[in-house]
Amino acid sequence: MVDPDISQSAGQHLSISRRDFVKQAGAVVAGSALGWGLGCHVSAPISTRLKRPNLLFVYADQMREMAMSCSGNPNLSTPNMDRLAAEGVRFSRMYTPSPLCSPARSSLMTGLYPHNAGVSNNNMRLRDDVRCIAEITSAAGYKTGHIGKWHLYGNFSPGRLAEYAFVPPEHHRGFQYWAGFEHGHKYFQSRYYTDSDTPIQLPPGAYEPDVQTDLAIKFIENNAAVPWHLDLSWGPPHFPLEQVKPEDLARHKPENIELRLNVPTRFHQQARRDLCYYYAMIENLDWNLGRLLNTLDKLGLSQDVIVVFMADHGDMMLSHGQHYKRRPQEESSRVPFIIRYPGTIGGGRICEDMSSLVDVVPTIVELMKLDVSEFDGVSLAAWLQERNRYPRHKCIFMECPKLGCRDYDPGLFAKSPWRAVRTDTHKAAFLKTDQSHAKLVQLFDLSADPFEMKNLAESPRHRRISRQLAQHLTDWIRRTSDKDFAELRFVE
Repeated sequence: MVDPDISQSAGQHLSISRRDFVKQAGAVVAGSALGWGLGCHVSAPISTRLKRPNLLFVYADQMREMAMSCSGNPNLSTPNMDRLAAEGVRFSRMYTPSPLCSPARSSLMTGLYPHNAGVSNNNMRLRDDVRCIAEITSAAGYKTGHIGKWHLYGNFSPGRLAEYAFVPPEHHRGFQYWAGFEHGHKYFQSRYYTDSDTPIQLPPGAYEPDVQTDLAIKFIENNAAVPWHLDLSWGPPHFPLEQVKPEDLARHKPENIELRLNVPTRFHQQARRDLCYYYAMIENLDWNLGRLLNTLDKLGLSQDVIVVFMADHGDMMLSHGQHYKRRPQEESSRVPFIIRYPGTIGGGRICEDMSSLVDVVPTIVELMKLDVSEFDGVSLAAWLQERNRYPRHKCIFMECPKLGCRDYDPGLFAKSPWRAVRTDTHKAAFLKTDQSHAKLVQLFDLSADPFEMKNLAESPRHRRISRQLAQHLTDWIRRTSDKDFAELRFVE
């Protein structure tokens, strides 16, 4: 399902087999690429051998776009994210289709909006009849692996999230190697599962992202001679904020933190304290990203790997006096997205046009020249390769369900489902008030008010733009079969 609000050029998509990748590969120790206990012995740089790219999909949980030094944040240092941006393309206006974990991840895996992937809320299971990206790559002969949080199996006890639950192999959705779990944020008390329901407990004092990166490096080393696709899902900087390595936290002092302009004065002290933890977590992820990039360099793979770094959604971190996510505000909805593929994608560029995470899978699939099915998103591959103009979105759309993870969340969007539409200049959010009505509750002119300080929803002077945005949203709801908001009357 391609959004007609965007223009695109059709690319050629090819079915490929494993032998296409290993042709003329030379002598490799038998089984070294597939076995976990065997070393990988390669007689020449892998980059001279592979005809199709490998894929390293790395994403953080609850990291907002404005939390990197390459995006202008003076409060932390992210040299490896900066390096990736300098060698690839950084998107400064990439938006999540839903600022909530499971829905956002369903889009990252399928290229569909959450309601079409069957995951409109947390703890819902990804639909069996939609294709996950690993099902596409594994069918093309790739060795696939997932490490970390999954959150798309939907196995949970009533009223309780499924902390570190087992995901059966039949629900690994194309991932052949598995070192993951359904959901959990105990970074010093973590565990994971492979194909067995016997948990593998991390040793005392071990930090979850460090161990997950160790596993990722081992996966890359053991599969260096064959095409591979690795999905690495880190938990931080998702709360609990105190789950941080002391040496990372020691670099940050509350009095040195510069706050965003939309943090109310009465929350300054708490925000500075919390952001110390948040930035310390992100710097740990940056260090681990550097370990991954160095591994690719060491193995001679850097030219042959599409590296993607991103997040599922952001966090308010007391902007507008609010914690948590689930809001259409920039802090919650705008996420980091950096992609590198040397020799194919020119480095050092910044894309300032709007994009959505539903665009990620169609983009990657086209870059890898694989078979595609229909997606809600649009491929950005032609633009990344500078073969075509940017497939400009007229609007970006977001959705969020009735309930999030926290019943005590006091925010406006906590207990009612909402939809939002973002244009180049404006953003509008509509709250569902009953079965047949939705009300405009937020309207911001981001060209004049980038920190969303002045809500224009009640302004008579802005009725025309409100109606235009409501019409864009109505069209999108009908076009994408958003049944939760279908046939609503938007009340001014």
